[in-house]
Amino acid sequence: MNLSAARIVLRPRTPGETLDLALRWQLAVGGRCYAHLALVLLLPAALGCYALQREADWSWGQVWALAVALAIVLQGPFTVAASRLMFETEVGAGSVLLDVLRRLPTYLAALVGGAVYVAASGIVVLPLPWTLSQVAFLPEAVLLERHGISDALARARRFAFGHYDVLFRVLLAQGVAFVGGAVLADQLGGALLDFGLQLGRPFGALFEGGSLSALLGLFAAVPFVASARFLQYIDGRTRRDGWDIQLAFLALGPDETEGTP
Repeated sequence: MNLSAARIVLRPRTPGETLDLALRWQLAVGGRCYAHLALVLLLPAALGCYALQREADWSWGQVWALAVALAIVLQGPFTVAASRLMFETEVGAGSVLLDVLRRLPTYLAALVGGAVYVAASGIVVLPLPWTLSQVAFLPEAVLLERHGISDALARARRFAFGHYDVLFRVLLAQGVAFVGGAVLADQLGGALLDFGLQLGRPFGALFEGGSLSALLGLFAAVPFVASARFLQYIDGRTRRDGWDIQLAFLALGPDETEGTP
């Protein structure tokens, strides 16, 4: 891995800086690759969830449970895309999807294992922020570091050790992004259809259970959430592995580092 080719400055960041960078990363770096992944994965997921409510008589509670589960799983391709865009300027959505497919069984099993771990921890009354932080980096452990299920769970726990408060704040902000995306999209869609086009709310309303626009908003937050978590992972690697220090020595050059103790 050529750290000097990274497309961002590798340095420790606060959670606020990481979230701000994630927004800019999504727009400036994710670009075409993120857009293609969204069209192939996120749009069909939102439409499929809505179809289950309209055509299969699913309750909105069931639909939202499925939508949240899909939103968690579909962060995987954006995590892989972000890791490759870290060092490459052009990344194809097809190659990203193939990479994820190769690891899909392990990835899904690790997510299920993480969910069971969080649920079991809740039974013995362990703090939810602590347990959620311990499984926060399962996607990176499986998809980027290529660990198996048990090793990925252990790696995610080690990665979170000593940083639970920071990770929980980031996770909380990501949850707000999901909820905020759904609410904002629902309100904008309602304003356009009801007040702009005078069509009422033919696709539902969030505060009556749910709506198509709310589902679209939820899934639209996936790239941002995946990017924010990946960048927090990079921040953790920078702090633990001293990437910023390594780059500083590389920038000095061999002549200047010869006398460095």
